Amino acid sequence: MVMFRSPMMQSLTSNAFLKRTLKLSNRDIIGSGGYGTVYRLTINESTAFAVKRLNRGTAERDRGFERELEAMGDIKHRNIVTLHGYYTAPHYNLLIYELMPNGSLDTFLHGSCKQEGIDGQRCSKQQEDWHHDHDCIPHIIHRDIKSSNILLDHNMEARVSDFDWQH
Repeated sequence: MVMFRSPMMQSLTSNAFLKRTLKLSNRDIIGSGGYGTVYRLTINESTAFAVKRLNRGTAERDRGFERELEAMGDIKHRNIVTLHGYYTAPHYNLLIYELMPNGSLDTFLHGSCKQEGIDGQRCSKQQEDWHHDHDCIPHIIHRDIKSSNILLDHNMEARVSDFDWQH
């Protein structure tokens, strides 16, 4: 397991983190897509991560994992979900991201806030202040931008996720 340096990861060892990922079950699922499943991994009351499990087996899936890892390792931007680490195994790969507690923009826009545990009043009144920053170096093209790939943090600020991009 490779863990990147970040304040959130300093108190965790790779082995302890890996042991927790092995205990993930269906009740921890927070999303899924064409290439895998995303789980909520809770460390303690104040620390949780999103763990994206990508099934291996085809060259295309392995290339997708490599592209996402390469892109996420190179790019740091306030509107992109932070990658904290990764793990490779014979049958699957894991990407460890910061958890976006308010789910996706898709869920927010289609009125499923109560399912996601978002306060109803905050859900109905929230208006995003979208920033049009162009300070991402290197410049990227996402190639799969849609509301389900835009996640909302604890302040309802948008972060882009689920990359299949090209630099």
